[in-house]
Amino acid sequence: MMNNKIKNWIIGGTALVVAGGVFVGVTGGQDISAIQNKYDQASQIKAEYTLDNTALTKPAIDENSIKIKIGDEKSENFEPEFYISRWEDEVWFKIKPRLEGVAEKDKVLTLEGDKIKFETPKIDYHFYSLGNAYESEVILKEKPASNVITSDIETEGLDFFYQRELTQQEIDRGDYRPENMVGSYAVYHSTKANHILGQKNYENGKAFHIYRPQMEDANGWKVWGELFIDTEQGIQKVTMPEDFWNNAVYPIRHATGERFGWEELDPSTSQFFDVIVGSIHTGAAGDAISMSVFHHSLAGSGIKYKYAIYVNDEPNSTLVAATEEGTTTSENNRWRTLFFSSGVEVSAQDYWITVWNDDAGSGQVLSVPFDDGDADQTKIEEVDVVYDGNYPSPQGYSSTLARKYAIYVTYCQDPGPCTIFFDTGGIHTWTAPTGVTSADVACWGGGGGGHDDLAAGGGGGGGGAYAASTVIVVPSTEYTFVVGSGSAEADLDGVDSTFETDVIVAAGGKGATSLTGGAGGTTGDSIGDVESAGGTGGTGTDAGDTGGGGGGAGGPAGAGVNGVNGNGTVGGDGGAGNNGSGGAGGAGGDGAPGADGSPNDTGGGGGGGADDGQVSGNGGTPGAGGGGAEVCLSSWCLGADGQCTITYNISVTPTPTPDPDDPAIELPGGGNIEIKGGNLKLR
Repeated sequence: MMNNKIKNWIIGGTALVVAGGVFVGVTGGQDISAIQNKYDQASQIKAEYTLDNTALTKPAIDENSIKIKIGDEKSENFEPEFYISRWEDEVWFKIKPRLEGVAEKDKVLTLEGDKIKFETPKIDYHFYSLGNAYESEVILKEKPASNVITSDIETEGLDFFYQRELTQQEIDRGDYRPENMVGSYAVYHSTKANHILGQKNYENGKAFHIYRPQMEDANGWKVWGELFIDTEQGIQKVTMPEDFWNNAVYPIRHATGERFGWEELDPSTSQFFDVIVGSIHTGAAGDAISMSVFHHSLAGSGIKYKYAIYVNDEPNSTLVAATEEGTTTSENNRWRTLFFSSGVEVSAQDYWITVWNDDAGSGQVLSVPFDDGDADQTKIEEVDVVYDGNYPSPQGYSSTLARKYAIYVTYCQDPGPCTIFFDTGGIHTWTAPTGVTSADVACWGGGGGGHDDLAAGGGGGGGGAYAASTVIVVPSTEYTFVVGSGSAEADLDGVDSTFETDVIVAAGGKGATSLTGGAGGTTGDSIGDVESAGGTGGTGTDAGDTGGGGGGAGGPAGAGVNGVNGNGTVGGDGGAGNNGSGGAGGAGGDGAPGADGSPNDTGGGGGGGADDGQVSGNGGTPGAGGGGAEVCLSSWCLGADGQCTITYNISVTPTPTPDPDDPAIELPGGGNIEIKGGNLKLR
């Protein structure tokens, strides 16, 4: 199924970063002109932040992502305020330290490497990125008058949920909560969750997470602080243990520091199988297209699972629809999306959205993140629900939990358009919803594998072709897609992707043969109103043992770019997908492995060729070819699976408008509306 490109943000933890690069200080009088001058000299900061008067802003990647701002652009001088927002400032949280009694001459702003530092005589404030995270660190230079450090906060559109310590019963059941999550806060959108196509993706509503701080003194003594947030009073308090406050060797790092970031790498999780579990969410009027659940970790691959929507009734809930069945792989920490076979009509009422899985016959489990949340927000059924793939209805529950699971629904609202992605190799079905009589279908063939040659660098695999048409469909009729698999190992051809066998065909790319790159899927072997060939794999070399790059997948903008030949010194780069506007090709190795090609919904980039005994890169999804190498092993040089998409509009029946000159309007089911004295009367 489709990989949602999702950015799920969290806050918390501690970290140590050694800064390097330019050191630029501003002492006292930190006004706009002085800060601008220093900002212009700080190359790393300038590359990461924009400057708006006296505030430094780390922009959001897209409308669903986090924005970070340090400072207040309305202030004449720099202040160490921390601001985090999501969904284009729809929700936000601000922390402002109390600096009463600190003279302007004693404030020093420094831009050092990738760090923003604000120094005062007693306390320093550091702000910096940590890969997929962001740290707001407070450093106490000397023992403060109190072991409670208070900051002022402001917030908009957010709810804060305290994360307690799990009970022994929960731990015995398989629930897990890491130490830094105990005493932390999960932060959610106050009113929104789920995803309506064409609008912002709120996922399960989680905006970020605030972990409790772990303090560290100069000798490396570490303790946990107690975090307390009161949004009504507008304060945040961090309490140090008294023994640590009295006996620590100052300075103390991370005294009230918090890490802000994305990709929840170690969340609270539930492990289960043969259990139906899910959260209560309010639906959006329209069609439910798919459901997504975050699979954190697995005890192995091969676990079968399905998702389903129930009307939230008492004591039993009625099944609305279940998705197709999925099977886990060894990949962890990602959203996994399953689609309904057709649009499922839903309304703005409460639904129980669930996940159910087996144990692959050997006690393997699925691990799904959760946070403590609203009372009774989760229902769980643990009795007599051994997984067989057929969701029962009606279905009761054995208990309720105050939890929010990482699960959400994607909706398409009238009139659309609605787009469904199928991007896992194999057979998929789709049923045309009521009122839908035409649809736009596009397919990408699977990518070919690169060659591994123990005596030379092999050629790169060819990229899959692209084909698309507008097709006529019949409501309530089932249609079949075949998504072509990429090469399962070196040298193999990618498989064609099809809609209804021969209505649309996107040819798979060919596997490489020895040093010769595989041909891209051709338009001659494809069927569609629009056709684009895949890129041909690059040629490998005997001299220097450098592999050719994989060919890029074709796309709506044109053919995939050919992979670059190995040149005897460096492996060839993979070709970009979709005539250069899709996924980028992976870089060829220079005494190193080739890089994987980049995924892109319009066509993946080819894998980079390897150099001198290294492994090559895999093709990016959908449809790109793998790079060539001397050695591929079992999981390298591979072509990517293809993809098929179907886009349609939900039919909207216009509501009859009364005509004052026409005394009655006929109704579709018989009867009419009669106008009498300006009033409407049904008869």
